[in-house]
Amino acid sequence: MAKVADAAGISRPALYQYFADRSDLFTAAFSLLLEEHTDAALGALSGDVPLVDQLDGYLQRLYGDPYAAMATLQHGEEFMEAHHQFLTGAAENAKRRAHDGLRSHLRASTSADRRTRTGVLELLTLSIIGLKQDQPSPNAFRRRLTFIAETAARALSAP
Repeated sequence: MAKVADAAGISRPALYQYFADRSDLFTAAFSLLLEEHTDAALGALSGDVPLVDQLDGYLQRLYGDPYAAMATLQHGEEFMEAHHQFLTGAAENAKRRAHDGLRSHLRASTSADRRTRTGVLELLTLSIIGLKQDQPSPNAFRRRLTFIAETAARALSAP
């Protein structure tokens, strides 16, 4: 907490006026990061670019960027473990908002039937868990995300 206070340019007692303890600080910081990545992911779905690029941008902002950032941290794996312990509500809200935004985008921007859209939505949200099981390098993880985006775009544009 002393290092955080120093970095923020305030005293340690002043920091405790904003946060009750380390877990409160951690929860607030990670909640903000989750929201920023969700905003960036949803932003990638707009614009005048092909659907495959929109989907890849969505996946890269929502999953690739945080994965790469955690990989550079000395204790990145511990942060991810703590993420699950402290951020259940915040993570679920961010995930739901991203999922709902993607669902709306697929409905509005493709002519694919509901079954296909639902399958693609599941592919884009659930496959990510498996893509990082073997703890790939950030570059390998990003390549996997791109492949998933390409596969999803092909499924959505199939006749």
